[in-house]
Amino acid sequence: MLATKRLHIFPLETYPLLDYLLAENIYESSMGYTENNRVVSADLKDMIEGFTIPKMQQATADNFVYYTIWPVVEKASNTIVAELGFKGEPTASGMVEIGYGTMPAYEGKGIMTEAVSAMVQWCKQQPVIQLLMARTEKDNTASARILQKNGFVLYGVVEDDLLEWHLPV
Repeated sequence: MLATKRLHIFPLETYPLLDYLLAENIYESSMGYTENNRVVSADLKDMIEGFTIPKMQQATADNFVYYTIWPVVEKASNTIVAELGFKGEPTASGMVEIGYGTMPAYEGKGIMTEAVSAMVQWCKQQPVIQLLMARTEKDNTASARILQKNGFVLYGVVEDDLLEWHLPV
């Protein structure tokens, strides 16, 4: 588990992830978190069931952490306020992609900047990781600002509407 001043961040193993996907406060209730009516989109659920869980089950040792969701829990309210994760294990050159999202009611409060910072620090402790990569839509200035505050540098444009950001660790 990662901890910051305001947050707890941790990777979900397979069975807790299955509960997490059910939404409807099932995971929150079972873990003692404040219910927040979190919603899991159909696309995310399909991706997790079709890609994430099979990859987690095939992963060696603790490498499942590169496929699963890392919920972000605000300590003060005991509420899941955001999610982070990697988009697979580090490549042979040590690059790993990070993705994230904040629950709408908690946007603009610095939560994701703090959570990404914690993940950057975690990545710096992993010898296999040499480079963190993230992608944002061109018009998503809030997401770009989170990356900039954490030291990511704009690497270039990928496709027509995506910016790629890099951070050596």
